[in-house]
Amino acid sequence: GRDLTGEGGDAETVAQAADILLLFSHADETVASKMLVHAVLQDLLLVVQESTRFAPATLLAVLKCLKNLSMGPSAHVLHLQRAGAVVTLVYFLDTVADDAPYALEMRGQVLLSLYHLCKLNRLRQEQAVVCPPSKGIVPHLQEAVVRSTHLKHVALPMLCDIARASKRSRTELWKYSGAGFYLELLAQEAWRDDALEALAAWLADEPRKVEAILEKPESIRLLVEVLDTQTPATFENLLDSLKKILTASSRVNQALGDSKFVPKLVERLTHPTPVIRVQLLRMLTSIYEHHREPKQLVMLHGLMRVVERMIEHDKAVLVKEIAGQLQKAFKANAYL
Repeated sequence: GRDLTGEGGDAETVAQAADILLLFSHADETVASKMLVHAVLQDLLLVVQESTRFAPATLLAVLKCLKNLSMGPSAHVLHLQRAGAVVTLVYFLDTVADDAPYALEMRGQVLLSLYHLCKLNRLRQEQAVVCPPSKGIVPHLQEAVVRSTHLKHVALPMLCDIARASKRSRTELWKYSGAGFYLELLAQEAWRDDALEALAAWLADEPRKVEAILEKPESIRLLVEVLDTQTPATFENLLDSLKKILTASSRVNQALGDSKFVPKLVERLTHPTPVIRVQLLRMLTSIYEHHREPKQLVMLHGLMRVVERMIEHDKAVLVKEIAGQLQKAFKANAYL
């Protein structure tokens, strides 16, 4: 009912009501579903909208309550969407002061709620990204990634997922230098996979826009560093994203072909995992096919010797096969 925000309720009563609702939100689905009636949700969201009227501990209890409800089944999440939870929570991030009591914990609860609300749902994701007059969620996510190790693991996947979102969402991301932000994340091995996957997806959808950023010398340097990644599972995923980038943009492909990317790629061809050697050879094939001076590329990096060694010594059939195809292409080109 209305006792949570009712004008007559004193602070203690409101705090007790918030604590009881928080308890219910932790309960099983049946109990939690009783809270999803419109009146209760409106009360909860009103506390967030008029946060300055309530004690910080009460506000935090309400935010935890909304977070718990957002973790429920999709029917529960839909009720939250219809009550306007997404926009209310984003507006709250705009208004909460850094020095407010429980500020960091409150932001954490809100970001977790938005994470669950926006996950796998483009409509709610767009509501969070594009909600004027608010700045939207993008700058808040960027700030959480830069400033807070505690919130980074929630903010970063959300931020990277926007690259695969609607065009309107990506326009907001662009406004906040999203492509440059992803590139900066490549310097941190733990987040390389998410960031590169986001760049590859965005490049595939808006090639002209994104390749203008990716072909810059500093961007190329960061893409080259990706080949230094040592974690095997991550490295395999990264190669998949790099291959997509090479395929989506011939300009980025050519810029990488003229950089330290090729000698680093050749270095990694001794990788113990056959599937990774196959991916590396496919990338080398793509660079060779797009290169402005393919003969010079082969001579400069001694690529004929590299593929001949693989044909002779590599135990993997597919590796030998691709190396053989490259050898044929190199020989054919040598006579042109």
